Amino acid sequence: MQSPFSKDYFDLFGLPVSYNVDSDKLAQRYRELQHTIHPDKYTNSSDQERRLSLQLTAQVNQAFQTLKSPILRAEYLLELHGAKPGERDNVMNPEFLNEQMELRERLSEITTCQDPQSELIIINNELKKRIDDLQKKIGQQFDLGTTDALKIAGMIFLEMQFIVKLQQEIAELEMELTTE
Repeated sequence: MQSPFSKDYFDLFGLPVSYNVDSDKLAQRYRELQHTIHPDKYTNSSDQERRLSLQLTAQVNQAFQTLKSPILRAEYLLELHGAKPGERDNVMNPEFLNEQMELRERLSEITTCQDPQSELIIINNELKKRIDDLQKKIGQQFDLGTTDALKIAGMIFLEMQFIVKLQQEIAELEMELTTE
């Protein structure tokens, strides 16, 4: 069994390094890799081969989860380009921050609405549209690949993180409302 540990996730799956990933090819290659390296195939092998199979399976699973997720894929691409997404000194767009404050205010007042479930659906749809727009923009910036484009991609990534966090909060709020 050959170890692909030195490969980046895109190379591991035979995909071009790009934000826009062919999800069908990703899934197909994932199944092929799992079929080849799954630990069940190495139960009668040496300890070293079984350990390597476990390590490779973990790496393939991690790579698949990263490339499948738009936010994790963006973070991974930034890291591949030498950026440290968590250590940004980028200044957030004040307009975006104001929008976030307004959305958080709407969420905090949701229980006083006449129909909180409908309001949550409206907010969630707004966020889905926003995240779709940001995914298109970040893909374009990664395609450009210039230093300035990567800086912009980093700022878009931060905005995506905010929105994903809001979407998680909405999901939690929906659960609370349905259990009441």
